[in-house]
Amino acid sequence: MKNCSRPISILLFLCVTLLGGRAVAAAGAPDLYRASYQAEARADYADALAKVRQIRKVAGASYFLSLRTGWLAYLAGDNAAAEACYREAIAARPKAIEAQIGLTRVLYVAKKWHELQVACKQVLSQDGKNPTVRARLAAAQYNLGDLTNAAQGYRKLVDEYPAELDYQTGLGWALLRMGKGPDARQVFQAVLAVSPDNLSAKDGIAAKFHGSAGEELRVCTPRERAAGSQRNRGQCMPTILLWRQRHAQGPRPDTRMPSMPQAESPPTTRLVEKLCVAMYCALRWPTTGCTSCLMEP
Repeated sequence: MKNCSRPISILLFLCVTLLGGRAVAAAGAPDLYRASYQAEARADYADALAKVRQIRKVAGASYFLSLRTGWLAYLAGDNAAAEACYREAIAARPKAIEAQIGLTRVLYVAKKWHELQVACKQVLSQDGKNPTVRARLAAAQYNLGDLTNAAQGYRKLVDEYPAELDYQTGLGWALLRMGKGPDARQVFQAVLAVSPDNLSAKDGIAAKFHGSAGEELRVCTPRERAAGSQRNRGQCMPTILLWRQRHAQGPRPDTRMPSMPQAESPPTTRLVEKLCVAMYCALRWPTTGCTSCLMEP
């Protein structure tokens, strides 16, 4: 018995030491949480994210930590890590809607339209009236070419939230791509009546699309159609890049979310980029234009 008691005593000592060390480390978690919130408040998202990752090391993973890590990773621009953390949170608490909504946010920004559509439908099966997720579903459907359902989704949102301009412009673009130009123009004009500088509505009003739904759309402006010269197409390209950067994330139906970026324009196609090229050319060469940047009507 004496020979057995010594190894057991050593084992018990090691367990107490290790567990005690972990308990001491976990005791520092509140300070790390506090530091994380403070860093988030000053928009230092990388530092806030680093703090919660330290907590995970000392206290272990939990639903709350996965959720918060996903949120901060999203704010820090690490969409892959954010998606992984939200999925981890969903696995821990499958009925938690907030984690699923967080996942739709990341998929939306990452433009993973197929996965976004699936995730949105999963949320709506539990929370069918959630306007944020319904708007993201409409955006996914728009970008997948399911224009009928996208327009229906946006129209219902407009009926329920008439003052939410993102929903109105989303409806306008869906109608425009469906070939319903007069209806789309009416929507854009209603937006501009209360928000004169709304960029998405202005782009929608200025766009002149040709073709019907399912065809490749073409866009040009009256000035470009009147101009007959082909000139310096390369000089138009920076405008495309700037426009893409401005609209890189598509519609942002997240204006009610705390600490979220402000709403941007609704979903668009590469053809609207040509409109921006045309506007650039019209300003740079007011008499000759730059028709080589556009498709002929």
